[in-house]
Amino acid sequence: MPTLKELYNLRQIRTGSYNICIRAGLEDTDQLISFYDQHGSFRSLPNCGRLLSRELEYLCSYYKGVLELEASGTDMQVQYADMSSGKRAFDLGHIDVLMVVAEESKKYVLQHQKLNGKVGWCIAKKPGINSI
Repeated sequence: MPTLKELYNLRQIRTGSYNICIRAGLEDTDQLISFYDQHGSFRSLPNCGRLLSRELEYLCSYYKGVLELEASGTDMQVQYADMSSGKRAFDLGHIDVLMVVAEESKKYVLQHQKLNGKVGWCIAKKPGINSI
């Protein structure tokens, strides 16, 4: 999972949110999600108001659905926990393409695709989906 510094450099998190998290010892998205799960909000952090708390809550909701993230240059490959997480990321414009593979053993197909940009993928868990 990405660090908050990486998200800050990619401009996915504001300076204020980044500073609040760093001062609280939250350095990556796993720690951010854990804090949110324990406290239900970020308002208890010093200087964290409603808007910054919402921004951090949004990041948590997005990264909760991410299982694996690989980035190289401008290309990125993201594995989502389920189709709804992948579809939400696609609808919000976080990824350019969403691929759904039928089962774990078929994920090798992703390595043979010539897709550039931000590619998301997930494993279909619905009955009846048995091919790519």
